[in-house]
Amino acid sequence: SLKLLNAVVQSGLEVRVLNESILIMPNVEAPSSDRWKTRFELVSKEKDKGNDLFKAGDYKNAFKQYEKSLKLLNAISIEEANEAFPQKQLLAVNLLNNLAFTCFKSEKFSESLEHCKEALRTDETNEKALYRLGLCYKQLGETDQAVDNFKRVLQLYPQNKDAQKALRDAGFADNVTNKFSGMLLKGSRSTSSANGAAEASSGGASVATRAIRENLEAMRLSMLSGATARPAPLVGIKNEGATCYLNSVVQIMFHLPVVRSLIYSVDTTGEPKTGKRSVVLALQTLLYRMEQTGSPGASALDLMRSFGWDEEDTVTQHDVAEMMSVLQETVGDCLKDAGLPRRIDDIFYIPVCYIDRVEKPSTPKQGQWRKEQLSVTFPLNIDLDEHVGDLESALAAMKDRKDSIEGFNTSFDYEEWQRLLRVSHAQGDLARVEECLRKIREIEDGGNVGVGTHVVQRTTQYRHGPPVLTFRLQRIQFDFDSGSEYKVHSRFTFPTRLELGGLLTRATEGPHAAYAGQPTGYRLTAMVTHIGGSLGGHYVIYVRPHDSDQWYKFDDDRVSYVEEAEALEVNFGGGSAASPTTFRSAYLLIYLRVDKEGFHYGLVPPTPAPAHVVEALRARGDLEPVLPCSFRVALPDGMGPHRLRGRLVEARLP
Repeated sequence: SLKLLNAVVQSGLEVRVLNESILIMPNVEAPSSDRWKTRFELVSKEKDKGNDLFKAGDYKNAFKQYEKSLKLLNAISIEEANEAFPQKQLLAVNLLNNLAFTCFKSEKFSESLEHCKEALRTDETNEKALYRLGLCYKQLGETDQAVDNFKRVLQLYPQNKDAQKALRDAGFADNVTNKFSGMLLKGSRSTSSANGAAEASSGGASVATRAIRENLEAMRLSMLSGATARPAPLVGIKNEGATCYLNSVVQIMFHLPVVRSLIYSVDTTGEPKTGKRSVVLALQTLLYRMEQTGSPGASALDLMRSFGWDEEDTVTQHDVAEMMSVLQETVGDCLKDAGLPRRIDDIFYIPVCYIDRVEKPSTPKQGQWRKEQLSVTFPLNIDLDEHVGDLESALAAMKDRKDSIEGFNTSFDYEEWQRLLRVSHAQGDLARVEECLRKIREIEDGGNVGVGTHVVQRTTQYRHGPPVLTFRLQRIQFDFDSGSEYKVHSRFTFPTRLELGGLLTRATEGPHAAYAGQPTGYRLTAMVTHIGGSLGGHYVIYVRPHDSDQWYKFDDDRVSYVEEAEALEVNFGGGSAASPTTFRSAYLLIYLRVDKEGFHYGLVPPTPAPAHVVEALRARGDLEPVLPCSFRVALPDGMGPHRLRGRLVEARLP
């Protein structure tokens, strides 16, 4: 073995010792400051191999591949990846989720549960880990814990349809209605909902009646504003059924030059007919069409087709923030696959730190116990409370927010790894034994063995703001008593100039310390407005371009000038759930960071669209493709060549 080790060292490979086992890292011909990037690329390649095995149904080898990827990731020291610590944490959580899902598909529910718990120790609000943890509890017969996890998912992500279905299947909240299942909200031009399932009825109104009222009100307000609007020379996007949520997200990306440039920088040459590169190619094409200011409304059909959607999907509702996250992740993955940094994460993600302490220590050891975990989040959710009526007050209440967690086992990590070690020994899983020993030694060396079960006080700290700061106003709330959702219509104001310093707690050491001197001023650049209630409605977006003080309203393909005072006032909301004075209110707020000289982030000219995108459009003969459409016609009895009696016939136009 010594001869082998000497040969490895002489070959230039890097050797690291982990728990008395040797991990051979590939040679990295790069400066030490860039070495972590190559490490990340290696981890990502191994992860992609696992994805291919998983898709092929080879769960056993997929698990081994994910496990190998996680070991390689853990071998990257914090010193090497100091500037990319959040990305390392995010990748670790993704790998743990993959391990959990692979075990779940192999019906190893106990192992799957442990991987979910480990993912949540890094990111306690991770949607996939929380939901899959509930599924594991359900399979293991722990119904109460399963229900608690599904409730937790809905508290954080009210639009999660799988969690809603799981609660219904568990016999909880029988009247939770899946808003996507019925035809009531399909086929209407204004049928996208902010997020949610069914609104608590008031005044004896049925759910169906309320849904119709909200959609009609959204349509009425949209038509009224369109009739009095002054057209503007910017390009909107056609609504293909219920796609106003997608149109709003694309407008955000278009009007952030740095994001548009990132999208253009992805290499989509060749024939990327499927996969994420095809999505980015369609997005590049759509953004370039929007640059042609003399053209009519652009079409997002090519983009939707790249998702693998059909006509039915064009009338299916989605949450605008969720769609924004999906497109960000797609662009980021394509950048990573091309060997480029995932700069889109740095632009939007918000770093957050969770600090746990024993709330009422009775011994010095309990008083010294402290656990800190770093994570990232997008967007920053603002809970609307009736006692807080403006954004600045809400942010002030969030600074160093402290929450009490009862029955918190501070020794949980240590005890869990000890238990897993015993299980791994019994199963003869030597690789798992090594992993458990390494984790146990890390905990012991760090003095984090724990002090038993106590009431723990958790402090949430936001360390620095991203260049593009996105707030989601949580107007859609879940009522556990009725098992349904409702929309908060109360008035909530926000400024055009925001100072974020009151929310932040600057780090003096660690990976976030480098951001201590960053500016904390922000300028409002976009507002996504939801018109309607929790059962249905319509999205429009108000944008102030990066190089202008003029506000524009984008109602799909209708674009108009609007005064700042008007744009703000219609977004503040007003009234109550039972008797709203307006159905309009802001749902997403987009702010750009401003430096001390007033120069705000993104005030740079976007790079030109890729040449092959421009050439492909010119080869078509015009910038807007002529796409087929389909519709259904109900023929009366006795009509038609085949005497179709009351049947629906699909017709297709070229």
